[in-house]
Amino acid sequence: MAITYDLLFEDEAGLLSHNRNSLLLATNASFANWARFMTNYSLPTALKFADATSKWGLTTAKNETAFQIAQGIEIPFFDYLRADTKMNGKWHSIEPDLLAWRPGAVLGPFMPALDRGLASPVLVLRPLL
Repeated sequence: MAITYDLLFEDEAGLLSHNRNSLLLATNASFANWARFMTNYSLPTALKFADATSKWGLTTAKNETAFQIAQGIEIPFFDYLRADTKMNGKWHSIEPDLLAWRPGAVLGPFMPALDRGLASPVLVLRPLL
């Protein structure tokens, strides 16, 4: 099953071995942390985009997003970050890694209209030209 998902491969001796993807997960804690965040939060949120659009349509309410549906919550994202210290730690632990993997990314204010109430800066990705 691991081979099917391109995490391992079978070498010439018939043994399972790491490929580039699995080796990165096994040896780079930052990358593994990012992958867990994407799996636990970003993917479930993306899967709820259509549901959120059907439920709320075009909305500007901070608590009417796919994230609320995916996580089964009713508070806005940044309020959830403040309330859930575990997720807050995960969120802030991936920010430096995002900078390292994306040339041109900078730390700065993220949508100033949002009341973040968090101490650390948030990642802003500028398009690469």
